[in-house]
Amino acid sequence: LLSLCVERASSRRSGKAFFDFPAPTPCAECNTASPFCSLSECRLNGNASFSQKKKLLGWRGNSLATITAAQTSQEAGPDSYYAWWRLLISLVIATVGGAGLWSSVIVLPTIEAEFAVARGAASLPYAATMVGFAVGGILMGRVVDRFGILKPLAFGGLMLSCGYIAIYFIGSYWQFVAIQAVMIGMLGSAVTFAPLIADITHWFLKRRGIATAIVASGSYLAGTVWPPLLNYMTQNYGWREAHLVMGLICLSI
Repeated sequence: LLSLCVERASSRRSGKAFFDFPAPTPCAECNTASPFCSLSECRLNGNASFSQKKKLLGWRGNSLATITAAQTSQEAGPDSYYAWWRLLISLVIATVGGAGLWSSVIVLPTIEAEFAVARGAASLPYAATMVGFAVGGILMGRVVDRFGILKPLAFGGLMLSCGYIAIYFIGSYWQFVAIQAVMIGMLGSAVTFAPLIADITHWFLKRRGIATAIVASGSYLAGTVWPPLLNYMTQNYGWREAHLVMGLICLSI
């Protein structure tokens, strides 16, 4: 230890560096002399393609379709302009997907009269929807972890639309219950709540709390948008036609 201190003191007096590493060779790809150029800011901020940046940053595909248009990590990084646009789109999707949680409640008296069932039996579709929603949240969460958010969202939107359109053609009460539980609750609305909330947390650091709250409010915002619309269509055109229109609206959005 004493000899090491003496050697360091002599190197300071002579003006030489104590640890004399050879100068690194400049990288031909990013034109920097950093020995860690493969992870340098130079590559992440402009001298690499977006696919390379995704690989460097360890991204696993949790993105919507517009992520392919981003060119740098600043444009598509946390708290960026793109992240706020993504939050707005997520809110719209959550509001549309939340329709499945409210539609069966609005048509409950109509279902009771249509299939001649008691009030308790008429409320079964809503209970089945909630059970399917809970199971689907776990199932779709696992799918999102594996494939990212885009494919499950597309699949969930398709199932939600097909479920509402299928209700137009049902001929029995139990068909209505099964469609509400499986297609609308478990495979449709479930992906637009917890998995969507989990995805948006990857895009915010400073405003993560408010971003999570905004996406979560989509299902409650659906409770203010869909019930009046569905009630109006049911009273003026019939409950089957109302579900058909809802299916077409979900499919178009």
